[in-house]
Amino acid sequence: MISDSSGTEHPALGPFTPTPHGSWTASYRLKTGKAMDVTVSKDLNLASNIDGIAQLLLVLEECEPAIRQTIAEALLDTHNDGWNETGSPITSAQFVERIGDLTGVTVWNPEALEAFFDDGDLFWGHTFIVDVAKDGAASNARFEG
Repeated sequence: MISDSSGTEHPALGPFTPTPHGSWTASYRLKTGKAMDVTVSKDLNLASNIDGIAQLLLVLEECEPAIRQTIAEALLDTHNDGWNETGSPITSAQFVERIGDLTGVTVWNPEALEAFFDDGDLFWGHTFIVDVAKDGAASNARFEG
């Protein structure tokens, strides 16, 4: 790991750069080849936690199918009861299939992160947010925006 006042770089994660608000940001390439934004809270010491952050991202990728299922379990009824423009309820499997790309994460502490997914227009262009623990357990799925 390389660290100085202009940023921190990790062999697997690449460079992190400071933001004007004091947090750190990087672009992380997923195994699918797509890039996502990684933001690390200004309250977390990046240099001493960067290896743990790398591990959190690996767990996130491994557990992504289960995380998508957690989102569906939490929000399917809300979609079918008021946001579904077709009038015909969709199944949990259809909901999961429609969830869009993993677009970013925010790491608030070394134990967990918030993951952001495109909503696949299930909620008219909002963002799904779900908390993911270092063991891959997902909770508190919601949509915003």
